[in-house]
Amino acid sequence: MLGPIKTLLKDIIRLKRVWDKEYLRVIPFDNTLSGLGHMFLKLIEDNRIALMPMYAWGVPQAAALAKVLKLPSISVIEFGVAGGAGLLSLEAAALKIRDITGIAVETYGFDTGQGLPKPIHYRGQPNMRFEP
Repeated sequence: MLGPIKTLLKDIIRLKRVWDKEYLRVIPFDNTLSGLGHMFLKLIEDNRIALMPMYAWGVPQAAALAKVLKLPSISVIEFGVAGGAGLLSLEAAALKIRDITGIAVETYGFDTGQGLPKPIHYRGQPNMRFEP
C-alpha cells in the first residue's frame, strides 16, 4: 500500500521542483521582498554563488536600491579575500545580477596577505583560529 503513495509523493515533489524552476525563469526583476527572495533562489542554483549565500542576498539588495535611485552601476567589495573563493563567488553573483537587473556591478577585493591578527581577548574567539 505504501509503494503507490511513495511514488505519488515523489512525483508531486518532482513536479513542484520543475514548476518552481520554470516559474523562477519568467519572473522579471522587482525589488519587493518576494521578488528578491525569488532572485536569491535563482542565484544559489549556481554552485559558485551557493558557496557564499550572503552575496546572493546582499548584491541583489544593492542592485534593487540602485534601481530605485536610478543609478547605472554599483560597486561590491570583499575585505579579506584570503584564497579568493569568496571573491569568485561575489563576481559570479555580480555577473548574474547585472544580467537580471541591467545594473553594472564592479567587484573589488582587498587583502593584506598577512592573515588575521592573533586574538588578545576571549571575544576574539581564539578557539576558532588555526595556525597555518
